[in-house]
Amino acid sequence: MDSSTIVILTAMLTVAFVVCLGAMARQLNWLSQEADRSLMNLTVKLLLPCLILDVIVGNPRLTQASNLVYPPVAGFALTAGSMIISLILARLFGKYFWVDTPVKQRTFAFTAGVVNYGFIPVPLTQVLFQDTPDIRDATMGVLLVHNAGVELAIWTVGIVILTGSVTGSWWKRVVNPVSMAIVAALLINYMGWHTLGPQPIRHGLGQAIHLLGAASIPLSLALVGASTIDHLATLNPRHSLRVIGFGALIRLGLLPCLFMLAAWLCPVSDELKRVLVIQGAMPSAMAPIFLARHYEGDPATALRVAMGTTLLALLTIPFWLHGGLKWIGLGL
Repeated sequence: MDSSTIVILTAMLTVAFVVCLGAMARQLNWLSQEADRSLMNLTVKLLLPCLILDVIVGNPRLTQASNLVYPPVAGFALTAGSMIISLILARLFGKYFWVDTPVKQRTFAFTAGVVNYGFIPVPLTQVLFQDTPDIRDATMGVLLVHNAGVELAIWTVGIVILTGSVTGSWWKRVVNPVSMAIVAALLINYMGWHTLGPQPIRHGLGQAIHLLGAASIPLSLALVGASTIDHLATLNPRHSLRVIGFGALIRLGLLPCLFMLAAWLCPVSDELKRVLVIQGAMPSAMAPIFLARHYEGDPATALRVAMGTTLLALLTIPFWLHGGLKWIGLGL
C-alpha cells in the first residue's frame, strides 16, 4: 500500500469515526432529534459562514480570476449535467429498479445528481491535505466557491426537475447565509479590507472566527451520523436494494467519470482540478430527502439513494480519489 493510499484511507476513517460517534450519540440519546433543527441552524447560519471567512479571507490564490470564475461555473454545469443524465437514465431504465413512476424518476434524478458537496468533502479535504497547509487552504477556498455554483444548480435546474415545473421563488433559496458569506469573504479578500484596523483586534477577531469555523466540521459530521441512524430504520430492504443499486451505479460509478474527465480535460487551476476529483467521488447529498418531502416528490426514493450511496461510498471514495488524483497528475 503506497503512501497516498494510506493518506486517503486515514482521511476516510477520520470522517467515518466522527459520523459513527454522531450515530452513537443518537442511540444513547445524547443528541436528540429535537436538537437537530437548532444545531443545523447554528451550523448553517453561524459556523459554516465562519469557516468560509476563515478559509477565504487572506487566501492569495482566491484573488486570481481563474479561481473566482471557473469554480462556480464548474459546480453549476456538472451538477445540472449530473441531474439531467440521471433523469434520462431513470426514464430509460427506472422501471427495472423500482423507479417506475414520473415522480419517483424525477426524485431519483434530483437525488443521484446532487453530490454531497459540503458535509463530507469539506472535512475530508481538511484531513486529506493537512500536511500541506498551502494546498489545503487553497483547495478548501476553491471548494467553497465551487459550492456556490452547486447551490445555484440545485435551486434552479434541480427544483425544476424535482417538481416538473418552474417555480418563481428559487432566488430566495440561493440567497442564504452560506452564499452571502462566500460573496462577503471574496469581496473582503479581494479588496484587502482584512488588513485594516488595529492588529490586536484583527487577530482576536480572526481567532474567534477560526474557532467557530473549526467547530462546523465535527458538528456537521455528527449530525450526518445521527440522521443516518434515524433513516436506516425506515428502509424496506426488499424494495430498497434495486433502487440503491441503480443509484450507486450512477452516482458512484458513472458520474465520477464525468467529474474526472472534466478535471483532466479542462484548462483550470490545480486547486479546481483537486476539487472536481473530490466532488466526483462523493455520494448523493442528504438535502434531497427533505426537499422531496417539501416539493411533493418521493421521499422514500430520495432516502434510499442518499443513504445507500453514502454507505457504499466508504468503499468507493478511496478508489476514485487515489485513481483520479493520480490520473490528473496531482497525486498525494
